[in-house]
Amino acid sequence: MADEIVEGSRSAGEFLDPNQELDFLYRIGETIGAKLDADLLPDLALVASLEIADADLGAVILLGDDGWRVAAALEQTGQDFDDLLTRVVALHLNRARPAVIDDPPVAHASYSSLLWVPLVVAEKTLGGILLGRRGARRSFTTTEVRLVATLAGQAAAALNNARVLEQTQVYSQHLQELNAITREIFASLDVETVLERILNSACDLLGAVAGTLFLVEGPERELVFRVVKGSEETLLGRRLAAGTGIVGTAASTGLAQIVNRVDLNDNWFQGLDAATGLRTRSILAVPLVKEDASIGVLELINKRDESNFHDHDVAMLEAFAGQAVVALENARLHEHLQARNRELREAMRGLQEAQEQLIQKEKLASVGQLAAGVAHEINNPLSSILLYADVLCQETPAQNAQQHEDLQMILKEAMRCRTIVNDLLSFSRQNQVLAQPTDLNA
Repeated sequence: MADEIVEGSRSAGEFLDPNQELDFLYRIGETIGAKLDADLLPDLALVASLEIADADLGAVILLGDDGWRVAAALEQTGQDFDDLLTRVVALHLNRARPAVIDDPPVAHASYSSLLWVPLVVAEKTLGGILLGRRGARRSFTTTEVRLVATLAGQAAAALNNARVLEQTQVYSQHLQELNAITREIFASLDVETVLERILNSACDLLGAVAGTLFLVEGPERELVFRVVKGSEETLLGRRLAAGTGIVGTAASTGLAQIVNRVDLNDNWFQGLDAATGLRTRSILAVPLVKEDASIGVLELINKRDESNFHDHDVAMLEAFAGQAVVALENARLHEHLQARNRELREAMRGLQEAQEQLIQKEKLASVGQLAAGVAHEINNPLSSILLYADVLCQETPAQNAQQHEDLQMILKEAMRCRTIVNDLLSFSRQNQVLAQPTDLNA
């Protein structure tokens, strides 16, 4: 691709008429615009710019979340050029117009002229192209500036498109990862297992070294360490007062917190580093929100590649946190239903036992009623037998010992029958004794 650019390029002085210039710019723009590789485009733009402006040295500068960087350079330019680059970027990076700088004020530099052309798309500066001429060569002409500026506009548009495509691909990959992780955390209905999977998955998703999952508990809404990764497990169960530290701010406001220099943040709770020995550099804290109330906080600490947390990390973790809340609530609901099922089973067993006792009591009551009826039927003739036997025993002469003895036997057996009848009556009239404590001193 670079060969195509070089082959089609020419210096600004070679154009004979505007049509040649337009044709050249069209072909260069078509070549650059056809490539959607954000890593290759700076090199292509630099090669074309050097040829158009007939420059000796050059570099393409790109802005990123962490500041500016050299995305492409003609060669190892040396300390002089690096110093010059730093000064030019500081002066012109935020300016939206090209600038020609003659006699650059840099010590030990032999540059006669510099050209800075910003890379701007939709009023957003992506970076710039810096070109230089050594020795006593002429300054950059108006035509050269115009052509490089046009090329820079085409390169900026192509670079922006490449970044959009790259971000789309990254987001697509992240969504696939998020879907896979979501399926994993939804695969369990055990609360503790779900909590561990939520934290481990969040750390893996964003490449965090350590992390903590806090849950809000109690009327004071304290933050409780429920799961800890990458630091001392002695923190488990520890409680932080509401509003403490960066996680406390996330829980109380319901908003994600990014702090990439915790040592410069007044809300940072330094006691945790002292307790764990972990050196915290950056923190991303995202609240777990249910019905507009925070029920916990996901805190990630330090990226493995030592880069900062960014807005796209927040978007990804917030999307994950929403799914995590659903999974956690499902597990809690399942646990609650299991507890209710156990209670219902216990109640059912109690009802079955009570029913069996009731059936037994009904059977006994029926037997008692039968016994009472039999006892009453027997008791009436038995009373007559006892009465007449007693009268006969009293009227029988004493000398008739055999008759007297027989009457005594009748009385004895009749009394025995009466005892049996009374026992049957007592059985039919059984009362349940209800015992209760009584204060004897009252």
